[in-house]
Amino acid sequence: MLLASASLVISFLIHDFGVVYVADQSDRSMPWYFVTAAFYSGQEGSLLYWGLTLALFSALFVFTSRRTPAPLVPYVLATLMGIEIFFALMLTTVSSPFVRFAHAPTDGAGLNPLLRDPGMLVILPPCSWAS
Repeated sequence: MLLASASLVISFLIHDFGVVYVADQSDRSMPWYFVTAAFYSGQEGSLLYWGLTLALFSALFVFTSRRTPAPLVPYVLATLMGIEIFFALMLTTVSSPFVRFAHAPTDGAGLNPLLRDPGMLVILPPCSWAS
């Protein structure tokens, strides 16, 4: 998930409009912080973002599970991995953010106008899992 997320963010930063998701969610005139945040502005990127978040929290649980009662650990891990498998299946079969155009456009469609507010795109989604 980390490698997939990093490669999608890099595709956004280098304006690789051969990737359909990048072309649909960004354009060359956007500031870098909107380009980076466009990673999770659509369905495909949002699924990847949540899969990455779950993977990071699962890894954190694995490293701190010594403080958890031992009989619960296998059930918690099985639940977390079941959800992670769901995200992986969705990303590989239903809505992959890595679909490519046969002929790349020169510029993207740009961000949804409703998301051009820094609070809506840059601040809100990363903070929503913290609350």
